Amino acid sequence: STIASSKSSATSCTVSGITARKFFSYFGVSAALLFCRMWPSVGKLPSDPGYDFLAQVERYGTRSFVQASEKYIQIAPRLVAWVALRFPLAYQALILQFLAIGVLALIAVTISWAISFQTDSSTLGALCAIVFLTIPAASESTIGNAGSLKWPLLTALCIVAACPRFLMRFTWFSAFLVLLVSVSSPLFFVAMVPILWNSVQDRSTISKLRFLYFAFCTGLIVQGLAWLTKNRQMKIYGDATQQAPWPGMGAFWYLVWLGPTVIGLAVVAVVLIDRKTVLSVQSSERHVATWLGCMAIILSWLVWLSAGIKDSAAVATQSLAWIAFVVISHHLLSAQPVRLLVRLAIGFGYLMIGLFAVKWFIVSPYLSGGPTWNSEIQRATEVCRSEGIEEVELQLSLATVEFPCAKIR
Repeated sequence: STIASSKSSATSCTVSGITARKFFSYFGVSAALLFCRMWPSVGKLPSDPGYDFLAQVERYGTRSFVQASEKYIQIAPRLVAWVALRFPLAYQALILQFLAIGVLALIAVTISWAISFQTDSSTLGALCAIVFLTIPAASESTIGNAGSLKWPLLTALCIVAACPRFLMRFTWFSAFLVLLVSVSSPLFFVAMVPILWNSVQDRSTISKLRFLYFAFCTGLIVQGLAWLTKNRQMKIYGDATQQAPWPGMGAFWYLVWLGPTVIGLAVVAVVLIDRKTVLSVQSSERHVATWLGCMAIILSWLVWLSAGIKDSAAVATQSLAWIAFVVISHHLLSAQPVRLLVRLAIGFGYLMIGLFAVKWFIVSPYLSGGPTWNSEIQRATEVCRSEGIEEVELQLSLATVEFPCAKIR
């Protein structure tokens, strides 16, 4: 009976997909890897959004959570800013970074958890999490930047949405994720496409996912009201969008702009050539890869139309496309026999992923430039005391912000 109990316990751990020990191990490794990437920017406040979210939350309190100052509701960065404001002014930038790193690490754990549970492969889940953690697009303006959390969160929701077994087993968690992302990103509805498709295929899932659909409808109403009252153009960045390549545009920007679409199309083409049931839930890896590829394509062009060529948005599209490639590669390599051409193509794909991840591993000067926030507060304190001025200019990475001396003294 003891052996039977041990087997039952082990099975329970496998079915649940994650244990406390595995969770903390994955979280710690993810946070450490992200910290290595952001090391040159530790303690520095990025130029965008700068001190904006902190100032809004400080002025309006929790009412700022439902303000559509970006022309849509974005709760996640304001919630992080609300926590950071509990700490002294000089350390708020550092706290924001640590909180952002914590959220990204939790997203990595979620990705690994969902993929592992859906495909019964812990190795594949861990590999997908590593791809997310080392994605090149994040180096420009996302790692440690609480203002860009909506895109990694959207990535997590899209991956969970592509894993129907995970959705059905962890309905409450999935519903919470839908609610959080829906009130933080206006493009959250893209992640609902595979969920709706599965419900059409199997209507019995509708009642099981009722809380998830309630969360979706809540977010849809909230964002819809914000869009109707603030802006009917759905321009995430207003009119400041760059939709055409500019002179001297480097490989990085072509990679974040066109790369996800190219990889997504390639993944979908491979699945179609496979000549099996494309969206069969029983074919877990093909199912996940197909939906991730499709969402990478859809999201890429929605982002391009509404925000132009944006590195922060590419964190979502690039992650989805690269993870789709990893999942379909795992599926192809598990088949026997594997053609030499397939092996070479997959090997070349992994080589490119590795090279790009290494080249753009460390954060860019956009995040690492300028003095630390703590040193600027110390300097501003001395300037305000000695010169008796009302406002002082603080230097961010690539911009400045006017700060009242009354808040520094």
